[in-house]
This record gives sequence, structure tokens and C-alpha cells, in this order.
Amino acid sequence: REDFTVGTLSSGRGRQELVDLVGAFINPLPLVARLDPDLPFAAVLAGARQTTLDALAHDGLPFDAMCQAARVSRIGARS
Repeated sequence: REDFTVGTLSSGRGRQELVDLVGAFINPLPLVARLDPDLPFAAVLAGARQTTLDALAHDGLPFDAMCQAARVSRIGARS
């Protein structure tokens, strides 16, 4: 396979009503990277950057909703 997924976390505090609340509002974000051995490293890096920016722009989407939209089943011990 030439693609893989890594996860990162978003603070989950993008909504104004959450700014003053105490607690964890962490939202996991899966980032899919596609490697093409024919691309130069700079192009792969630019793709990874764009994927990260796109994910952060949509970090308000709950992880469960994302899994349902992608029709991916979750394994409780792993996700």
C-alpha cells in the first residue's frame, strides 16, 4: 500500500461557547497520507501539509460522525 493513516489531536475549542469552559474537548483527526515513489519529497511534504490544514479546517466534525460518513467501523480498543 502506498497510503497510511496517522492520527493527531485538535483542541476542540473552536466554538465560542466552549472557550470559557473547563475540561477536555479533544477531537481526534485522522490524516491520510498517500505516498507516490515518483514524487519528489517536497511534493509529498506539501501534500501532507495540505491534508493537515484541511483536517484542521474541519475539526468540529465529531469523530463518530466522521466514521459513520466514511462507513468505517470502529474498534473500541483501538479507536
